[in-house]
Amino acid sequence: RDFTTDEEPVIEAQDARYDVRRFAWSPDGRHGAGLLGDVLVSIEPGADKRRLGDGIETIVFGADPATLYAVRVTEDGANDVATVLAIDFGSGESTELASVSYARPSLEQEAAVNEAQFADDGGAVRLYWMHDGTLRLWALGGGQWEIDPASGEATELDTQDVPWLWDPDGRHRVSYAASQGTTTLTLLGRMGDEQATTTVEGLVSHLRWSPDGKRVVFTLGRPTSGGGVLQDLFLWDQADCQEPCQLTNTGAAFGAQWVGTMDRFQEATPDA
Repeated sequence: RDFTTDEEPVIEAQDARYDVRRFAWSPDGRHGAGLLGDVLVSIEPGADKRRLGDGIETIVFGADPATLYAVRVTEDGANDVATVLAIDFGSGESTELASVSYARPSLEQEAAVNEAQFADDGGAVRLYWMHDGTLRLWALGGGQWEIDPASGEATELDTQDVPWLWDPDGRHRVSYAASQGTTTLTLLGRMGDEQATTTVEGLVSHLRWSPDGKRVVFTLGRPTSGGGVLQDLFLWDQADCQEPCQLTNTGAAFGAQWVGTMDRFQEATPDA
């Protein structure tokens, strides 16, 4: 969707048989990739989608738009094995970077809206491109590993906390806390100082920064009386301290990303 016009959003890819479970966009904004179920396909405006892989759990682009990173999870007895792949976007050829094994977690069923929030935030296996040029593999209950994309060396970390998402300049981040069905979003400065806050009815997930660092887009999930979940996209402009505005009303929107910007995932402080 182009916010500078009143035109309707442009559909880049769709499939009548499968849901788009994950997607990622290249840092130059020229192409992307999506997971239709567990099938990885290209997203190239004006071109037919190409099959890039099968059995894929999650994907992310790094700094190079020609390379896509993906995770394939297989079972090995009581363990899960997560294999990180580097995929050439043009040819679809894949190279195994690293493989880690961990005890298969026992997952407990939660309320539908909480399950939807968890899935939209990345699910049980997540792959991040870090601002320092490394990959970060996170597995629920299994551990977290830093992976060198050049050598494939995987180093297990002693934290289960996912990395923080900062604005493109590394000066601000948005934290959100849920309580009794509402979520409070707080804009924090580099030193943790509170600069703006807003509260919305529902559970927030998959928050992403605009390239200019003045706005964020996020998913808001709300339960229905029949036990289902409505998920729509919202936009919050912190510069003007405006209340978040609703972008979609289908109840089936999730996981938005700004085209042409890199997500800046880092540790607790931008200088870390």
